[in-house]
Amino acid sequence: MARFIAIIGEGVEKSPDLDAINDFWEMAESRVPSLRGNHEVRSIGIDSASTEKIFEYIVTKQKVGTFTLPWLNDKHGVPAPVPGLPIILLSFNGDPRMIIRITEVFQTVFGKIDQKITALDGPPVRDLSVWLPMHRQYWNAALAPYELACTDEMPVTVEKFERVFTV
Repeated sequence: MARFIAIIGEGVEKSPDLDAINDFWEMAESRVPSLRGNHEVRSIGIDSASTEKIFEYIVTKQKVGTFTLPWLNDKHGVPAPVPGLPIILLSFNGDPRMIIRITEVFQTVFGKIDQKITALDGPPVRDLSVWLPMHRQYWNAALAPYELACTDEMPVTVEKFERVFTV
């Protein structure tokens, strides 16, 4: 059974179909024997166009990392990510599209994000002058309901990943 993660601000147009997600997982397990056990389901992107572009960057290995906030995970009761964890990524309309597997996890703080870290992200946002304000704005919106704000001391989890299955 899927273990869902709530990612504030990112999402899908409609509620995901749990049966479709479970069918996707079973199909992936039959084709990739190393996919066993727990997995998460996440959305990625802020709209249909950005989601499709992110998928393209993942498929072409131009995006090999993602970033989460322990503060938000704590608020939603989501366990910390661990290497080896498979994650089903949903399209903006809620359809399961691909599976990535976390290969490495490390912690930093927002004020120490540098070009080496942003190089894991998609090409349009790798430059610090783009990455920092974009993520500050995005995370401030996600944190606002909890009366929190993005600061230089805010913890950030960096998750490197590899794509393991795509339909």
